[in-house]
Amino acid sequence: MNLKHISLVSVPVTDQDKAKDFYTGMLGFTVKFDVVMDAATAGSAGEGARWVMLTPPGGGADITLVNWFGDSIPPGSAKLALACENADDAYAELTGCGVHPNNQVEDAPWGRWFGVDDPDGNNWLITQERDGS
Repeated sequence: MNLKHISLVSVPVTDQDKAKDFYTGMLGFTVKFDVVMDAATAGSAGEGARWVMLTPPGGGADITLVNWFGDSIPPGSAKLALACENADDAYAELTGCGVHPNNQVEDAPWGRWFGVDDPDGNNWLITQERDGS
């Protein structure tokens, strides 16, 4: 099989600027692309659609902040996970940046975790895997 890894995940949002500010300002993502597409590249998104692509702080699959899926994939429906080295340190760092976690750091059989939502309610689990996982 020639497949390798997940390279991109689309996250449905209502306001790309507000979402971009959250991901870059609060979670430390960097902007890879922020361009308005022309008719030749927009496809089903439509001419004038904006391609906002961000890279997580530690690398891995990029995300796109999309608002052209209509009702088929509503904003707030994404459930994603972002790995960290230490969940307690990540919790302290993110709350220090103004992020409001959904819960305290919790233990699970697979590791430690807590959740945060972006401005549209897309849910991210911040996860620390158990040693040896």
